[in-house]
Amino acid sequence: MDVPTPEQLGLQIAQARERRGMTQEALAHSIELGRSTISKIESGARKVSAIELSKIARALHTSMASFFRSPAPAIVSHRAEQGEEADSVVDMRLERLADSITLIRRIGSLKGGALPSPWERPDTVDEAEDMGRRLRSHLGLDGAEPLTDIAGRAAEFLGCYIFSAELGEDTADAGSMLLDEATAVAVVNASRKPGRRRLSAVHELGHALVQDEYTVDWRTATRDDGLESRLDRFARAVLLPAAELGRSFPESEAREGLRNACVRIGSRFRVDMTTLAIRLVRDLSLAGADSFDTIRQFRTTRSDFIRLNLVNPPEEFAGVTQPLLYQQAVLRLFEGERISAQRAVELLEGTVGFEDLPPRPKGRFDDIWDFIS
Repeated sequence: MDVPTPEQLGLQIAQARERRGMTQEALAHSIELGRSTISKIESGARKVSAIELSKIARALHTSMASFFRSPAPAIVSHRAEQGEEADSVVDMRLERLADSITLIRRIGSLKGGALPSPWERPDTVDEAEDMGRRLRSHLGLDGAEPLTDIAGRAAEFLGCYIFSAELGEDTADAGSMLLDEATAVAVVNASRKPGRRRLSAVHELGHALVQDEYTVDWRTATRDDGLESRLDRFARAVLLPAAELGRSFPESEAREGLRNACVRIGSRFRVDMTTLAIRLVRDLSLAGADSFDTIRQFRTTRSDFIRLNLVNPPEEFAGVTQPLLYQQAVLRLFEGERISAQRAVELLEGTVGFEDLPPRPKGRFDDIWDFIS
């Protein structure tokens, strides 16, 4: 966007406020201005000062620069299609992440991979299974290996940057968008349980691989509606490889019973029991239909980890998380004095604080740069 007119800038502020779910009165109160002043700013009848704009950006949890940039075409298209039904929380999060990655790529570099040429959309469950096997191979996984560090592998092998944040129980499971033909960004709702978060992350990889421009996904793993259902099947095929389950589950069930077998496999492949039940019963017919609800109700206890000698890995997508390659890119920009300490901490979303930033010489224009960035 060129230098905006007061009317254009006011519209950007109003749209950001509405996506945040704030009234004019609430915004005015948070920055100690009158509601009528906010109304005039948003209508373009009154110019906003740099200091006021900085306060507005902070109150709306965005950057000043976001008021001077046009949203990505995918976001504009999605908002036009969805109207008031758009998930504003996921929408704003994806827009902010897209802005961050665009900034990093403009003044620095991301050392991740790139999306392959668009994959064919799976029209059948067999094609979804094939797509899952293909992704496992693309990520360098052998037939029996569990998928770990989803965000790291997605960035390194696919140029898909998956973030997470607590978005709330009344918000979608995840969302994703293409930045260009080689790069995608996704956000996973950390308010969901661990297994569901991992399934949602891989589901979003499916959207990126078929190059869906923009998607927001609700109720991952419980749908039966065309492409979304088949991408859930794809995600289960990635997380729970059919050949390995066909080999290990019957042996384990015969040796130690249904519950221990499910607990062991769920822990090994880091999936929740609902996902495992769907995979064993509905996808692969490795367990009888009458065991579906039983498997779903299994819970792994602390004693299970002890007596079955299970591994308890760190949870993925818990709270605010970012791909390592993204974090490294931000720190390179900071160390190279391309961004301020304030901007670096904002881009890192609290995963690194001011006290954790690496040392660097302090330039005489730092105070000004801290403000304008």
